[in-house]
Amino acid sequence: MTTMRWQVRDGYEDGRGGVAVVVVPVLGDRAGRPLNVVIARTDDEEEPFLGPEGWQPVEFRWHSGATRCEGVDLLLPLGQRVTAQIEDYTLLRLRLPEFGLEGQVLWEGITPPPSGAGPAVDPSVGAASSFTASDVTPPPPPPPPSPPPQPPLPSPPELAPPVEPGNANEAGATLPRSESVRKTLAIVMGTLLLILGIGWLVFKQDPPPP
Repeated sequence: MTTMRWQVRDGYEDGRGGVAVVVVPVLGDRAGRPLNVVIARTDDEEEPFLGPEGWQPVEFRWHSGATRCEGVDLLLPLGQRVTAQIEDYTLLRLRLPEFGLEGQVLWEGITPPPSGAGPAVDPSVGAASSFTASDVTPPPPPPPPSPPPQPPLPSPPELAPPVEPGNANEAGATLPRSESVRKTLAIVMGTLLLILGIGWLVFKQDPPPP
């Protein structure tokens, strides 16, 4: 079995302590349910496994809290029954039997619980929750806020179809009646004045005989 390098960090950012979160790379799609975890230290072959009463020679399976994803990684929380028993700077091997994976972590910077490991657990059962009734699994981070809705785009103005000069009357571009009458009168008056002017010129050039 290949051993990968994992990370462990405090489960609470406010320093309350008692919860550690193991970061398992590239396993985020398996998140959502508790997992079994076997915890062993690397520097003791006689009593390598962590049990309810400390290090022991027999393998013990701890139940994690509900796992969740962070990007592509899986976050696996361990409660105060585990964090109360591990000293800082302990090199550990963590095994996930469901996935057949094993990782190595350096237990560093984890705040222990203020009230110890909580109620005792019978080590003969071979498995127990790492959380007690007073533990609270760290809630998942809130989702990022949704972007504000975009304002609707203005509707383009409706353009009237172009009117050809020859189709002005068809498009309704007719002149008002009063203006049409004035134009007709102006044409008639202009014609009369032109005829009178021509007659006057002819009269001046050819005066009538005495």
